[in-house]
Amino acid sequence: MKVKAANGFARILKSEGISWVSCYPTNHVNNALGEEGVPILMMGEERFAVAVADAYSRVTCGRQIGVCTVMANLNAAGIQMAYGAIAQAWEDSSPILVIAEGVGQGASRHTHFDMAEAFRSVTKWVGKVDRADLIPDYVRRAFTHLRSGRPGPVLLVIPRDLGEYDADEHPYAPVKGWRSGPDPDDVKTAVRVLLAAKDPLLYVGEGVLYADATSELKRFAELAQVPVLTTLKAKGAFPENHGLSVGVRGSLAEHFLNKADVLFSVGSSLFPNRFSHSIPGADKKTIIQCTVDTLDINRSYETRYAVIGDAKLTLQALIDELAGKGGGAKKTALVDEIRKGKQAFMDKFRPWMESNDTPINPYRVFGDLMKVLDPQKSFLTADSGNTRDQTSTVYEAVARYKIGITTIHINNGGYSGYGPGFWGAGHDPYTFQVSPHDTACMANMAKAVGFHAEDVTQPSEIIPALRRAFDENAKGRPAFLEFICSHHPVHGGWVRPAAGGGH
Repeated sequence: MKVKAANGFARILKSEGISWVSCYPTNHVNNALGEEGVPILMMGEERFAVAVADAYSRVTCGRQIGVCTVMANLNAAGIQMAYGAIAQAWEDSSPILVIAEGVGQGASRHTHFDMAEAFRSVTKWVGKVDRADLIPDYVRRAFTHLRSGRPGPVLLVIPRDLGEYDADEHPYAPVKGWRSGPDPDDVKTAVRVLLAAKDPLLYVGEGVLYADATSELKRFAELAQVPVLTTLKAKGAFPENHGLSVGVRGSLAEHFLNKADVLFSVGSSLFPNRFSHSIPGADKKTIIQCTVDTLDINRSYETRYAVIGDAKLTLQALIDELAGKGGGAKKTALVDEIRKGKQAFMDKFRPWMESNDTPINPYRVFGDLMKVLDPQKSFLTADSGNTRDQTSTVYEAVARYKIGITTIHINNGGYSGYGPGFWGAGHDPYTFQVSPHDTACMANMAKAVGFHAEDVTQPSEIIPALRRAFDENAKGRPAFLEFICSHHPVHGGWVRPAAGGGH
């Protein structure tokens, strides 16, 4: 049966379980998606199309792949606009499939921009389809990259004028993806070093989430009796109400990072960046790194011991090896130390979380949110700036699930909350302020597009407003709450090397 290349591609996406595609209008694949009954989510520009697909992959930890189309061909402005969003997915190891319209046969002389070459540095693979009958082969390879190894974006370039191919002669079967298990000798060595450690620390990255290994992580931590710190992107991979959790950031995390003699990393690249800890005294610590990607090894720090493999298979092997040795001894003193440290940490923030000040202290919003949001049936994400920093400092994460969406806007009248001098003398003295609430009311804008929306100015109204929003979510309606807050840039810090020093 003959089928147009773009329509064959759309049918293959359906067979792969892709239930919708985010897009910017100008891409010939969009028409094929519509003809084949694949729902299309229209975005205002290409960056947003990529970001929505990226968010879907992250929310589902790669179990569902986000797919988007962007404008390209001779008008490369669209795919150029998308570059930043694709690069972010690459940096954050998020698996998304980006579809661009390729330059037609013989037309490359009309453009300076080689999109395939431009995106090789921020994708796992770029596939340029140059024959209609190769559509199944290229998509098969794309999903192999998307579902195997370290997650990351893939770009498929599909020209408009490929013609047709015979789908019976070139059939397609969905790609399952492949995982690799660790070397048993490496597992034995890692467990031996862990058991010999005086003050080990389990340092967990989002690879545990993508491997669907949170239950294995919990079992391993309890069996080994090791404190657990997660990266910002792995927040919620280990329940933060657990007796072994030291959270993400702040004084408790800093204490255990400094104290550790063995840092046992699972599912993390260990890259030190602006939103993760550096490893203090790394040259004096023994680092065991369990990762799916050999490129992580000996990259930021000397990796004394490595275990290469999928996080779920690796943790299962570590559990078996550790259980065979009787596990770690119960450490009541350690649990007590964590409990007291967490109490001292929260004593600093609790007055703000219970504050009756107006404008509302942003920590009051997070404190009240924790009172009404069921952590077993919800998940919370945060924008950049203070909302990210303050949420990751005090919000107690338990698990990740899919729920109806309520958007909370912490409106403090400042750009990201970073006022003059926040990042050092002279920082942002002119650019941190944004439009005040009486000039631009986001709640009114949300109402105009059908949201349930409210302005909240009094601390006593936080919980009632949240409950009204969640009730609207249950009816299938999105909600937007705008909390008029104070400018309060306080949060837990990140561990950094001393000035002039290395890692």
